[in-house]
Amino acid sequence: EHLLRSSDYNPQPTTMPPPSAGLAGAIGERHVICFCGLPARGKQFMAERLCRYLKFFHGAQCRIFDLASRAFGSDESVGDAVSAYLEEEDETATTQLLRSLEGIDDDSLDRLKKNVDSGKIAIIDTSDAFRTQRRAWSGTSKETRWAMQKHLASLRVRVKLLFIEVVVTDTTLVRRFLRQRLAAAAA
Repeated sequence: EHLLRSSDYNPQPTTMPPPSAGLAGAIGERHVICFCGLPARGKQFMAERLCRYLKFFHGAQCRIFDLASRAFGSDESVGDAVSAYLEEEDETATTQLLRSLEGIDDDSLDRLKKNVDSGKIAIIDTSDAFRTQRRAWSGTSKETRWAMQKHLASLRVRVKLLFIEVVVTDTTLVRRFLRQRLAAAAA
């Protein structure tokens, strides 16, 4: 999706291009960002906002992986989906690179691809923190975080793992959100 074209999130895009970093992308880096925290704290909202921000201002390819989704019935399916997404090659970057270089070894080729690849960011989130808190990809305990790190270390691309804990201390805000969620569930 081009940054200056109309989209559902941005029906009237600006005619000015984003800052140059938005056109350069995340420069080949791969990241997994895991949102964790107590239920009903706005983790899903923040994950969606972060994804849109990174796409627009940094040109990064982002995808949100919802642990509560039916597509991810098991921890293995989450790991497989995240791995496939992060290891997927950017064909445009590879084509540009191969046109400019010939007779280069595989290690050097992988390092050079990083400089033309726009980077990918997988955001791990859940729409049902109660149901998924014990899942291996939830990031809710030291053991799950080590398991995530171990899985990502086994990939053929280098991946940085980050955790964002969402904390809301305003009890009136939490109660209001819970009332809205219960009313929506009852409807």
